[in-house]
Order: sequence, then structure tokens, then C-alpha cells
Amino acid sequence: TIGKLKVFNKTSDSPEAPGMLLKHYAPQTPVILTDKVTETVRKFSGKKIGVLAFNSSYMDKDIAVERRLSKTNDLDEAAFNLYDALHRLDEENLDIIIAERFPAEGLGRTINDRLERASEHQNFQ
Repeated sequence: TIGKLKVFNKTSDSPEAPGMLLKHYAPQTPVILTDKVTETVRKFSGKKIGVLAFNSSYMDKDIAVERRLSKTNDLDEAAFNLYDALHRLDEENLDIIIAERFPAEGLGRTINDRLERASEHQNFQ
């Protein structure tokens, strides 16, 4: 455990490399990775929602907190800010974190992989 963030490993408590982690820094708050942020926010209306966005801002009364990873559409900047933003959202006492899926190219695929790992095996209502 790192702070409130859980680190999981496929086979042991001490991974040989970060890629061996089952979940990289998975927040305790449930995470949903989606292409349709606005629709997903509506689905969870009434919950305390955090949004993790690439470069868009989703103005919605149901969003309690929003973190944009890059205001300039820069995947390197987004990757650099990813874990800090997840950690900060996890500290907000949210019911759910809705993460925007990144472009499926280059570093975007890697970021999506990390977000998918963070969202796996989570139960929420």
C-alpha cells in the first residue's frame, strides 16, 4: 500500500518490474473507464462523482470534482499527471471516478491500460 493507494502484483508482494503489477496504484474509489463520459455521469446521477479527463472539461452539475490531465492535448503531460490525479481524486471521498478513455494510439494505449488495470475487479452500485 502506498498512502491510500493499493499496489497489486500478479505473483508476489515485490514485483520485478512495474509492468508485472496486476493493478498499478489502484485507487480505493471505484473507477469506470469510458468513451462516453457525459452518458456515464448521467447513469450515476445522485452519486458523488469525480471525472478524470484527458483534455476536455465536462461541465455538469453531477460532477463533484474534475481533473484534466492535459489542457494542451499532450499525451506525455497526461501520462506524467495520471497517478497524481488518481491519488487526488481518491482523497476526495467520491462514490465513483469516471475516467475518459484516451486515444488508442501510442502513449494513449499505455494510459488506457493503466486505467483499465485501476478499474478491474471493482464492485459498486
